[in-house]
Amino acid sequence: RKLFVIGVDGRGLRQVTTGPATDDSPSWSPDGTRLAFSSTRDDPAGDIYTVPVAGGPPTRLTADPAADTQPAWGPARIAFTTTRFHPAGDVVLVAETGGAVTRAVPDPGDSAEPAWSRDGTRLAFTTRAQDPLGDVKQIEGGKVSIISALTATGETEPTFRPAGRPVFTELRGGGTTDIWSADATGGDRRDLTRRPGADEFDPAFSADGSQLAYTQAGPGESSSDTEVIVAGADGGAPRPLTGPRDGAKHEQHPAWSPDAAMIA
Repeated sequence: RKLFVIGVDGRGLRQVTTGPATDDSPSWSPDGTRLAFSSTRDDPAGDIYTVPVAGGPPTRLTADPAADTQPAWGPARIAFTTTRFHPAGDVVLVAETGGAVTRAVPDPGDSAEPAWSRDGTRLAFTTRAQDPLGDVKQIEGGKVSIISALTATGETEPTFRPAGRPVFTELRGGGTTDIWSADATGGDRRDLTRRPGADEFDPAFSADGSQLAYTQAGPGESSSDTEVIVAGADGGAPRPLTGPRDGAKHEQHPAWSPDAAMIA
């Protein structure tokens, strides 16, 4: 698995990383010149790297024997998930040039899938500490609050609209996964991708809030045939980013450039 970037119009597909390793979970720097990502190139458990979008050798930011994955680039720092403190994972912070790692979420741990609000004041994450299917919470000013924690419902993969409204992937018992939006307290819930027979996950909004990108798969998120979809902010008018299917696709984890012109 490698990182690619492409114009939002589906043109100009270009490979950014090479080699036999698995490169995953891209996140753009605020200035749009670099990508943070997780990779197994030096450690099979995974470490965090950055790479110029224009191409070039990656820079390794973490080198711990634990698994470091799921980077989210915020103002002057990168949040990511690590198993170095807790086997279920903890969201931590590191400077965008590397260095010491600090925990972003207080004990008891069990946090993953970090996502910054646009202004960098809130950090959303998934936790399975109370519900093995997943709940979505956020930390702001050192205080943790719940975004969504429905019983017997898996809520994962949080992100934010530019105006701050949270969005997440939801799995209801016996159904498929859809992308939902809610208000800051989990109310006013809206299903943005209600399409029978398909799973939608990995939500990401463009910086201007007008477009939603996500991964779509057949029934079961474990499906190996996945493609990135771009739709309106309300989930309407979905289209495959890389055009009609011509054989199998293995696309996932879309990330918008800050100018909303490209997707990694």
